[in-house]
Amino acid sequence: LTGDKEKDNEYLMGGVIAEDGTYKFTEASDITAVSAIETAKDLKIDATGKTLTVNTAGTDSAAIKILNDGGSKVDINADKLVIKSSSEYAGKNSGIYAGDWNTTKKAVNINSNVEITAANTVGSNNYVYGVLASNADVTVNGNLKADVDGGKGGYNHTSDSAIMAQGSSYRKTSSTITVNGDVDITANGNGLHTNGNGSVITVNGGGAITVNDSSSYGGYAALRAGNGTINMNVAPENGK
Repeated sequence: LTGDKEKDNEYLMGGVIAEDGTYKFTEASDITAVSAIETAKDLKIDATGKTLTVNTAGTDSAAIKILNDGGSKVDINADKLVIKSSSEYAGKNSGIYAGDWNTTKKAVNINSNVEITAANTVGSNNYVYGVLASNADVTVNGNLKADVDGGKGGYNHTSDSAIMAQGSSYRKTSSTITVNGDVDITANGNGLHTNGNGSVITVNGGGAITVNDSSSYGGYAALRAGNGTINMNVAPENGK
């Protein structure tokens, strides 16, 4: 699913694409592919009151991918968004992967409770993320549950995280991830992780984070702020 009806003939012929370009799911639905949702244009999905399940399996994949020139905005409305991402090969895989260094900053808005399972336990050079924002702003208006397993880990302790917002001082990019609800995270990796150029993660609720570290390097953390800020169980003043 790309957001471009010229490429999404199956959805067009199935009556999923409305006249205004919105993808409307009127029943509980499953989308399964190597990159199940990979945007080519701005995308709006309306599954109000329904459960939308997005599955992917493969190497260097993501269940929901917003990269390169694939539009700049994604809006998803649902009762529950379930994301399952796994890999059978050493490499990178993510539940949601938004943004990159070289194009317009991406914006992802999800009005739904979200459940993410992401795993890559093959080999010892794995990169696994539940939500990865790189030059992107991601907002979840609902509760977020994530179960992330990075196996023996990647190149270092930054390679596997349930929720990661990263930036680059060299490229002058940064990211934000905001959860307007509670988080329930179990990770063989970091829980909440900011990495670079003042990136910010904010959880405007509470919840729990459990870290089980079986990586080769060790050093995972429930909260890891690297040149960035993590807000959880706090009341920021003037948004900061």
